[in-house]
Amino acid sequence: GLIIEKETGMTYKDYMEQEILRPLGLNNTYVEMTDEDGIIEGSRLGYRHSFKYILPVKKASIPAGYFYSNTKDMAVWMNIWMGKKEVPEVFSKAIEITQSRLIKEDYYSGWELFTNGEIGHSGGTPNYSSRIVYSDKEKTAVCVLTNLNAASSTDSLCNSIFEVINENNTQNSKVYSSEKKEKITQDVWTVFDIVFSIITISGIIILLLALIIKHSKILIGLDSVLSLFLVLILILFPIIFGAGLKEILFIWAPISMVGGLAVMVLDILLITFKFLMVKKHARDYKAG
Repeated sequence: GLIIEKETGMTYKDYMEQEILRPLGLNNTYVEMTDEDGIIEGSRLGYRHSFKYILPVKKASIPAGYFYSNTKDMAVWMNIWMGKKEVPEVFSKAIEITQSRLIKEDYYSGWELFTNGEIGHSGGTPNYSSRIVYSDKEKTAVCVLTNLNAASSTDSLCNSIFEVINENNTQNSKVYSSEKKEKITQDVWTVFDIVFSIITISGIIILLLALIIKHSKILIGLDSVLSLFLVLILILFPIIFGAGLKEILFIWAPISMVGGLAVMVLDILLITFKFLMVKKHARDYKAG
């Protein structure tokens, strides 16, 4: 943005809208949110439900590149890439270069080349996800936009719709994805939501059991297992996902992960306290 502003003497917003978006016919796409725009609220997973998840708009962050668009312009965008809409020569040449490079490379200029020649890509922010897949040969395209940060589910839904459309167009159409069309892939966070929902329920049960357990060996065993499990999560998750624990828990992960870990900490504290009380009672009994 700063380089564009320096070279053109225009603001990033004015340059992108006047020199890129409008010449492409993207008349409902803006660099900044206008007063007339109605933006659907984002959502976040938690305990097998979705909850409103509203994050402040930050330039070049939410949304990525801070472009705001609608379904009408997404259709225009797909038609441009399939050559079904005329655009100025400077843009058509750029599209030709990109598509020719994709023949040799699996990824170029923000697009992925799939096994059977289809092209697409996914996008996502902490509270939205999207995917586009198009076939220049079949002249078909699908775009799926969701207000949930579960990209793999969005991806497989888009793949399945695209697959069905192409099967309707030609009987011999092959599936470019190895996934079965009737199966929607679960996002990693969807899996974690299930796991930490179970952990939350189990933690509550353990919490209730700890209130009645009086055997010190059982208590220390539970305490050790839970403490080890908690430490592994706190150490391994930032390494696996390449992000800080705070970012994982309060931006990307389902709410159930926060709840599950909170219950685990409560379990550990209660069991430790109960263990100390049992040991103290045993010492007092011997002393008496």
